[in-house]
Amino acid sequence: MSVYPLVQAGFGAPQRQKRWKVAIRLILAIPLIVWYFLISIAAGFLIVVGWFCALVLGRLPRSFVQPLSEFVVFTTRTNSYLYLMNDAYPPFSAKKDFGVNVEIPNTNVRRSAVLFRIVLVIPAAVVSALVTGGTEVAAVFIWLIVLVKGEMPVSLFAALAAILRYQARFFSYYAMLTSKYPGELFGDEPSSEASTSHDVVTSPDQPVPAPPLHDGINEAVAAVSTDETAASTVIGGAEAEPGVQTFGAPTGAPVQFDADRSSSVGEVAPRTARLVLSQASKRILVTLLILGVIGNGANAVLRNKLLDNQSALTRLAIANNTLNTQVASAKVVRGICSHGTTACTQQYFTAIATAFGNFDNTLNGINFPSSAHTDAVRLEATTGKFVALLNQFKSATAITQAQINHLNTLGNGFDTQLNQVASDLSSPL
Repeated sequence: MSVYPLVQAGFGAPQRQKRWKVAIRLILAIPLIVWYFLISIAAGFLIVVGWFCALVLGRLPRSFVQPLSEFVVFTTRTNSYLYLMNDAYPPFSAKKDFGVNVEIPNTNVRRSAVLFRIVLVIPAAVVSALVTGGTEVAAVFIWLIVLVKGEMPVSLFAALAAILRYQARFFSYYAMLTSKYPGELFGDEPSSEASTSHDVVTSPDQPVPAPPLHDGINEAVAAVSTDETAASTVIGGAEAEPGVQTFGAPTGAPVQFDADRSSSVGEVAPRTARLVLSQASKRILVTLLILGVIGNGANAVLRNKLLDNQSALTRLAIANNTLNTQVASAKVVRGICSHGTTACTQQYFTAIATAFGNFDNTLNGINFPSSAHTDAVRLEATTGKFVALLNQFKSATAITQAQINHLNTLGNGFDTQLNQVASDLSSPL
């Protein structure tokens, strides 16, 4: 069984990055994104099937543990690359060596918690959506910072590490890999005691190296007891030397996920680390949460606006298609009319007036959004005038050229305003 009750992650420390790779990071990440999309479909299928199995067995089937755990590892590594936390390209296989690692203790789950998992996970899903949305809003600024500096500031690095660890915990709980509810978004509490032997961060093949000190990482050299230290560090379980905070997750053989036991390798502690955030990192997390609230709120408003626009545009298009069909039918009837010129003309205008009258009724029943309201009012007024003039033609024995010109003017205005309203509804803003 895993020595850690929660899903743990190790991200190492921020390193110097090639600026050209930072500049085109999204392009470089396209293969990773495509692969993520493909395996996420498979992961979704396993979760659905695994839910029924866990409801019966009280645990996720062992054959599901490894692929879902590897999905979490790949997702975390890919996001760390997209978030510009490291320069190394993540491997497509979670079993291959990489500096970002996740340790997932697979545990039994209560059947009642499985039954209501989709409800229980909502608060964690909201938090995950907010911090993810906030990070997406701030993505351009993060990109500029790393592009200019050539590496990520330590406080920002640790804040993003806390987000990725929380996302890994959230998905692991949602996928029923663990029964432990996701938490500790703002990092772990500083240890007040010397760490136990279980907390030592080691690799099966190599010792933990000392954290490198170079430009941009000198913030790591600070008093451990100082709350306002600039270092937001990923702290290993090993007790730090006086005056130096140690980083976790040394590069080495990755944690192998064993479906028969857990995600740890034998009795060796996983290459993950406790995450203790400085006040600077916590302020960054609060800022990202606020940005997430603003971004998700704006997205909801825009989505509702687009839905309203689409609904009005669909009804307008249907009404216009019906109108065109009725006008075309009236023209056909007029062409084969055998009642004489005046009677055929009156019959034609009666059909046209009816068609535009129906369109006008539909137009009045459409709830146009504010962005199209002004032009819709103009269209309704023009349509009303058009219908009134057509009603005059229904019983007229003679129609003057001036009346025909006026009808053409109203018809041209109708077409122009109809296109303008459709354009208003097609615009996302």
